[in-house]
Formats: sequence, C-alpha cells, structure tokens
Amino acid sequence: MVRAGVAEARIDRVDGLGRARPFTGVATRVVGGIAAEGVRVDAGRARWRDDGAAAVAWSLGDVAQVRTLSARLADEGRPIGLFDAADAAAPDDAVRRWWAVRLDADAPAAGLRAKHPACPVVDADTLLGDGHPDDLPDAARAVRLLRCARHLRAAGLGVDAVAPPAAALRTLGPVRGGDALVELAGARPDRARRVDLLFENGAARRALLDDIAAARRTLHLQTYIFEPDALGAAVADALRAAGARGVRVRVLVDALYSGHGALGRTNPVLEALATATGVEVRAARPVWGVPGLRDLKARDHRKLVVVDGRRAHVTGRNVGAAYYRGFDEVALGPDDGWQQVPWLDAGVALEGPVVRALGQCFVDAWRAAGGEARDAGPAGAGGEIPVRFVVHRSLEDANTLEVYRRLFDEAAREILVVNTFPLQFELRAALLRARARGVTVRVLVGNVRPLRGDGQPFRGGMIRDLATAVIHGRLDPLVQAGAEAVEHRVAAQPGWAAGVGAVRPHVHAKLVCVDGARLTVGSANLDITAGYWESEALVSIEHAPTVARAREVIDGWLRGGLRHDPGDPGWQARAARRGWIAQNWPSVLG
Repeated sequence: MVRAGVAEARIDRVDGLGRARPFTGVATRVVGGIAAEGVRVDAGRARWRDDGAAAVAWSLGDVAQVRTLSARLADEGRPIGLFDAADAAAPDDAVRRWWAVRLDADAPAAGLRAKHPACPVVDADTLLGDGHPDDLPDAARAVRLLRCARHLRAAGLGVDAVAPPAAALRTLGPVRGGDALVELAGARPDRARRVDLLFENGAARRALLDDIAAARRTLHLQTYIFEPDALGAAVADALRAAGARGVRVRVLVDALYSGHGALGRTNPVLEALATATGVEVRAARPVWGVPGLRDLKARDHRKLVVVDGRRAHVTGRNVGAAYYRGFDEVALGPDDGWQQVPWLDAGVALEGPVVRALGQCFVDAWRAAGGEARDAGPAGAGGEIPVRFVVHRSLEDANTLEVYRRLFDEAAREILVVNTFPLQFELRAALLRARARGVTVRVLVGNVRPLRGDGQPFRGGMIRDLATAVIHGRLDPLVQAGAEAVEHRVAAQPGWAAGVGAVRPHVHAKLVCVDGARLTVGSANLDITAGYWESEALVSIEHAPTVARAREVIDGWLRGGLRHDPGDPGWQARAARRGWIAQNWPSVLG
C-alpha cells in the first residue's frame, strides 16, 4: 500500500505450526536481488519512503547476511546451485556458485555460516514462507530444496541446479521468465475446446459410462481406489464391453488402496477384469513384504480417464458408490451406516489440445508400473478456453501445492475452498495472510462421519469423528480471523425416511476458486499428504464464464450450509476441545 510518499506492508512471521504472528523488529527489503534497506517493523506494520520499487522479498534474518547474499546476487558470471546446509560441504563443482539452504528452523544460522564460510547461507522459510514445517519427513527435504530453487528462479535469479543430500545433482535448465506458474509448478498454459464441470454424482457417473461406451480405439482409466462394489462392477462391465468391441483398454490402480497387488491381496473385480479380451490391468507401486513409511505414504492418488485421445476426465472421484451415487438416488434411514451416505465430489471432462497432456500423464504412470505404451499421440484441434494441467509426482516436486500457494498469495478479492482434509499449515498461513489484506475467505467443509439433521452421526465409523475434529480444528483460526467455514448440508430427499432430515455428509471434492477468474479441480487435497507424499493431478481453468458457473454452484452449497459462528458458545466449546489435537495431529497419519 502507498500513501503520501510512504509505502506500507504487513509482515508476519509464521511458526512451525503455520500460525501467523505480527513481526516486530528489523526486516530487510530485497529489491532486484539487492538488499535495499533495513526497515523497522512494529506489530507487523512496516513503513518506508516510497521509491517506486516493489520488494522481491523480505528477510527477517541477519541484515549483514542478506547484504552478503545481495553481493553474490550481483555476480552474474556463473549460475547458482543450492545444497542442504546440513551437508558437510558444498558440492565440488567449479561451474556454479553454491549457496547453502537452512532447512531446519532450529539450526543456528551463525553455526551454519561458520560451517560454510565460502557460501551464502539462505533460510528456506525466507524464500518459501512455509513456516519451517516441522512435521515433514526427511524424505521431503529434497523437495523443499527444489522449491527454494524454483522460487529464486521465479524471481529471475540464475539458479540451475540443486544437490539434495545423498542424491545425484539435479539440473533445472535455463530460467523461463514471465510465467511464475511455469517455473514454480511446471504448469504450462494450454487450451481446451470444451470443459464440462461434473459436480453432481449421478451426472458424473453417466458421463463416465457414456464416455467408456463411446470409446473406439483406446480407453485409459487410472484411479486410486477401485471398489469391489456394485458401482465398481458396473464400470468393469463397461470396460469389458469396450475391450470386446476392439478398444484397447488399460486400467491402472493404486496397489495399496485398491487392494490389488499389495500385502498379498487381490481385488476380485479387477482380477476378473484382467482376464477380459482387450483389457490390461496394472497396479501402481505394489507392496511386498513388510511395508515401510514410503510404501504406505508415497502412493499414486491420481484419477484420470482418457478416451481415444480426444476426451479426458480429471476428477477427485474414485471408482465406487460413495463417489458416483447421487443423494437423490439412495434411500436413507436414521439407522443406516455411514457408508450408505454419498459424498460431495467434483471432476471435470475436457476436450481439445490439453487432452494430450492428460494422456501423456497416464502413459508415464503406466510405464512406471511396468506397462508398455506409446506416447499420448497428437494434440486435439482447436480450443479457446485457457487451462493448465498440473502433475505432482510423489516426493519429486510440490507442483499442486505451489499452484494453491500462488492462487492464495495472488488473490485480491475472494477465495473459495471446498475440501475436507487437514489443511496444511503452510496453506492456512497463506489464507490468514489473505484475510489480513482484506480478501474474503470461505471454506465449504464436510463431516468425515456424516450427520443426520438432528446433529447425530450415522451408525459406525466412530474413529472418523476424530478426523472431523482435526479437520474442523485446522479451520478454527481462520474463523477467528474473519473467514467463513460452512458445513455442507443436503436437504431431505423424497426417498429418505422420516427422522433423517437434512444430512451433513463428507465433502471429498477438491475445489479452489479465486477472484471469479481461476478454478482448480482434480485429485489434490489441501493437506500435507497431497502436497508432498502422494502423486496428484489437477486442472486450473482460467476462463471467466466457466469459473462463473462453478462459483454459482459453490455459492449455492455455501448458502445452504451450516455456518461456523465464532460467537456461538457451542462452537467456542468445540474449538477449545479440538484445538490441541488439530495443531499436533501427526501429518504422517493424513
């Protein structure tokens, strides 16, 4: 903000739990890679004489160190490489200038500077603003190092390599200026000729089965979970019929979560499907013997369908009844189990040039699972709808996380989020910053154990109450900061018994809508599992008419939901009970 020759900024320090606190002290304003000046900050408010230059970054660290870094930035003779400051020494490489990155919040900066006297030592949180996440596994250190490199590259600096601990040097190629999402997340601009939003479960099921029935040459389906239920059987029958008429059908599932090729289990529906003419079934990341943490967490969570290389689905829906059965298609009674209640979910079907990128994503995953496949084929013709297809690969990058961060950090008016997973502290901090600058933040959330109209849960699944407490508890600081959290509520349907009332179901959708201009939909939740551990895919749609249609639906959900009221004594009591567990819940549990 600028006023009467004085510029102002809000500066918060984010702790390891993602909580933003107003900073007091001296911050260094970095402009064009040069430490411009030290600015006094009182209770989060920084003021300085406006010189017309926007800060690239603010450092809350040692000013002298920032000036040393700035001097190195001015040396344009060689590219820059980053390595983990916990390593014994910089890589032996005369081609690059090496910078040490402090990834551990509790590692004394002075000690690291003494350890690496020939290298600048930069703080990861200064570059990422991710609050020094202390719940990340060691396996994610290399990804945070890569994120630091990408953020510097997005600022125009010549970082071209990272050297993760105990791993080969990773080169990044030349800096691609002008589009931060390309640099940060590999999210290249693309085009679609048609975009169909699939928000209603029954309509999504019909679209899936119709597209399978329309396949003539190839049908590729990837899912995280393939349930051996009636819906799974119906999809398998459609795939079997496609193979029988000469379509080459490939089905790729996550071995662990589809129960096929993991821990000695096989999925009976998939086992039968694999014997069908023209159908090949593969399981991604099979698990043999006693599983380790990486076996359990580094799964493939993507859900894609590609038909003849001309039409494709990106969705949050697994193959199962909960995801594809409409609320108006079930007969619910007050004594039913929680499994009988459908979930709110979302997906999108696309046609046009972007389908090639989705097809290549499937081909790459198929090959990684041991299958043989050609490339995705030629791009579809035509298309005026701007989109980006974003792929995140487990523990190799943080592409979908970076897209969410960028959207939240750039929001000017409104952020709408639809998701019921434990909000990652880094993303919560970004939402809190958005609130601090006046952005409206509204979150539609569900109940992992669905509730009847009287507020009582459906039968069974008591452990899911704990998950709901963690998820809602992560939202409480946002509510206290003026954001809205609204529980999704579905009005009583004609087929439901008396006593059920308006149901508050689980919300499995993964939607973000920003400023009425951008919409993301896909498989990536807003939790730390999606951010780092599991492979994900999403589509970012940058087409105002399409986004407006989505926003109208989301607005309807919000209007019909149950708002969390911070002035309600009941909400206050619940927030107090779940505060500790929400902050300290182990991220490894999801």
